[in-house]
Amino acid sequence: MTMSTVFKLACLQMNSGSDVAANLSTLKQMISTAAGEGAQLVMAPEYALLMDGSGRVMREGSLPADGGEVLRELQALAAQLKLWLLPGSLTLRSDDERIVNRSFLIDDGGHIVASYDKIHMFD
Repeated sequence: MTMSTVFKLACLQMNSGSDVAANLSTLKQMISTAAGEGAQLVMAPEYALLMDGSGRVMREGSLPADGGEVLRELQALAAQLKLWLLPGSLTLRSDDERIVNRSFLIDDGGHIVASYDKIHMFD
């Protein structure tokens, strides 16, 4: 018996800057487009929502340690579109005010099933 299963993965290419809201809007549109084309897993690049050469800008634009409303929006979108989502990495403020580069894997029900903190930052 042969079995043929198709799995569709979308890898997004972005040119993110320092405007988190604009980057989030672009990311959500790209995720929706990928879902419309049948993607079951969508992956975005590192620093998808905030990328700037200035450490000050990165600190000021970073999200709360839990990802805040931005992460909740991405979880809701994954659930709505019924796809798995790796939204690149998010720039978060740790409890001790350091910057953390964290990736989250969100399942098709909107639940975080894994996370990873990059340990070697660009210091």
